[in-house]
Amino acid sequence: YVYVSYWRESLCIRFLLERKSMYSSHWTERQNIYVYVFHSTESSCVGFSLGRKKYILCMFWSTMTLTTIGERAPPVTDLEYIFTGITFLVGVFVFAAVVGNVGDVISNMNAARRDFQARMDQIKFYMNHRQVPQQLQTRIKRWAEYAWDRTKAMDEPSALQFLPDRLRTEVAIHVHLDVLKKVSIFGECEEGLLRELVLKLKTQIFSPGDYICRIGEIGREMYIINHGQVEILFPDFETGSRIQVVVMQPGNFFGEISLLKLDDGQNRRTADVRSIGFSELLCLSRRDLIVALTEYPEAKRILEDYARQRFNHTRKLSPPETEDCRPVSAPVSCVSSHKKRSARKVFTKVMRQGGFSKLLKNAAR
Repeated sequence: YVYVSYWRESLCIRFLLERKSMYSSHWTERQNIYVYVFHSTESSCVGFSLGRKKYILCMFWSTMTLTTIGERAPPVTDLEYIFTGITFLVGVFVFAAVVGNVGDVISNMNAARRDFQARMDQIKFYMNHRQVPQQLQTRIKRWAEYAWDRTKAMDEPSALQFLPDRLRTEVAIHVHLDVLKKVSIFGECEEGLLRELVLKLKTQIFSPGDYICRIGEIGREMYIINHGQVEILFPDFETGSRIQVVVMQPGNFFGEISLLKLDDGQNRRTADVRSIGFSELLCLSRRDLIVALTEYPEAKRILEDYARQRFNHTRKLSPPETEDCRPVSAPVSCVSSHKKRSARKVFTKVMRQGGFSKLLKNAAR
């Protein structure tokens, strides 16, 4: 804007000097002759009215002077010398400032991508140096590209850290509150609690086939699906494989049972959860939830009642525990009694018939 303003002012001043010139051989008159000779043919020439011709030539002179490029006709009068010198000096500084600002804008547009690429180069160098398997390297690269597409490698907590608490809360509400309201377990909670929880949510991205949690692990977080799908898996005690009992969609949640310690204080995961494709989950830690619930005892009771219902339904379908079984990840070979093997067969049959799938779908509504 400054550059354009000064360009117009220099144009007008130059035009004024031409109109006030007392010499018949001033610059525009000489330029008019040059243009006439250049464009003349045997039968015609390019003609201009004197006022318009002077204005166009002054605009051309101002552009060439401010950009410091091209040949300019030499001044004739003392006033033209002074004005040309001042315009040339100002043009050098203004043009340099404009070029520098344009360079900064272009550089800042790609700053985030350059930082991301620099981190990826470090990761690739490390993986090659440590001879990480190629399959794992490919998974890491695919995860990084997906994370870039979803978040542009932006650290949301750091980006909002300098904002005051009230503004940071409003931003978080705008981003996550609608997702949190879709979660059935929070449907009857006070909005004040939801406003506190949105500040505690952390985004996590998982690749296809990643296990988000496994049976028996200590649960310290609950998850809300923001994008993508995950599947709930239970072990098949006959084959040692895992059975998909339900596919969870955006807005569904899991992990609240171990988060609220409803499993007799064991705080253990009750199922395997695996990502189908890329998925983006909102993670809420147990510590953050407990701190928020201290001010909302009624909401705590609602959450515990809701989670206890889901936990009791899960226990009815879960197989009896045995001490002589190997871990789920290993082939199952139990030396238990005939009654225990029969119970496992019944449990496996129920899961294959979709009973547990219907249960989880109803609870997720």
